[in-house]
Amino acid sequence: MTAYPPLPGSPDVVEGLAAALRDEAQRVASAHERLLALRRGARWDSPAGRAFAAELALLPPLLDAVAQRYAGAAAALRVFASAFRDAQRECDLAISLRERGAWRRDRYAEALALAEGSGSPVERARVPELQRRMVEAAAEVLESERRWTTARRRFEEADLRCSRALGALVHDALTDTPAYDTVKAGARLADAVTTNAAHAALVPACRGPATAVGATSAATGFVLHGIAKLAYDEGEWGPLAEELGLDVVGFAAGSLRTGALARGLPSAAHSGPVGFTDTASRLKAGFTTQARANDPWRLRPAPRQPRPSATRVDGSAVPVPVRERVRAATRERAARAVTAARRDWATATRNGADARAMLLTAWGLEAGSAAYTRGKQVNAAYERVELARARWRARNARED
Repeated sequence: MTAYPPLPGSPDVVEGLAAALRDEAQRVASAHERLLALRRGARWDSPAGRAFAAELALLPPLLDAVAQRYAGAAAALRVFASAFRDAQRECDLAISLRERGAWRRDRYAEALALAEGSGSPVERARVPELQRRMVEAAAEVLESERRWTTARRRFEEADLRCSRALGALVHDALTDTPAYDTVKAGARLADAVTTNAAHAALVPACRGPATAVGATSAATGFVLHGIAKLAYDEGEWGPLAEELGLDVVGFAAGSLRTGALARGLPSAAHSGPVGFTDTASRLKAGFTTQARANDPWRLRPAPRQPRPSATRVDGSAVPVPVRERVRAATRERAARAVTAARRDWATATRNGADARAMLLTAWGLEAGSAAYTRGKQVNAAYERVELARARWRARNARED
């Protein structure tokens, strides 16, 4: 690898990018002028007209900033492309002259060595001339290296000026404020922590801390996304409203279930629980109990499940295969759900008609929330399948 390589790259590509940015700046500036003319024209007095006028007042300044950014980038790239072309041409010429000078220097050096070692007076008389030409060729090599170094330095200086000019264009009217960057970075971090905490909660030993961290980060992300929508009009209200609605439905279902199954409140003046006098007191008890139970930082020890095992004839334990353990766990989960539902219904029946109504309402809310969530999951999976099919058909069409 030579120590004096040519400058890589193509100035034509840089000039093409500069021309494209210049044309785009002209198109944006033209749109900016048309919107200014439209804003100065007549308006219609209606909610839609006022909303249109409000949006129209924001667009021209933004378009002007975009046009200025594109035009500034085009000018900086155009100047850099010119300097790039001159430096590349100078480097190529210096490399060619250096190679020619090195070839002449080496040739005269070989001839000089032969002349100095020759016994012929004619050959020895050529020694001063060969030395002079060898020195001239060496000087040509040094001069070519100096030209290459100078051209390379000019290129680096032009590159630095271009990068500074482009960097200065970043800090304009389109630049995001530190507050906006902080809100968006915090929201992304909260979403990532919530996802990782949900995965960590699958491990029984980490379920308590992971649930607490996940609930806290989810609430933080919800607040930050709301701030981004309110302050910067970025995002959609739909996902936020959906998340809030599901949380409210889940809390309401838990409160109704807890209130329906409550047997009473302990009292210092009575040896046993005191019954509820009305539905409002039962709802209040369910709400307060559910609020305490939903405290994310109220850590609970993870239950330790004994590992299923079979027994040999001699009484020693044999580990059950994973497939059988999964089937047994599935059957046990289904039976546990049915048993719990029967037990809850019996308890609500003993507590009265209002408890039964509260329990049925809680079941309805839980079923509706589960059906909505599962429907979204099925719809998302269907859309992914359809997208994969469309890509597969497009690939087959290109191959045909």
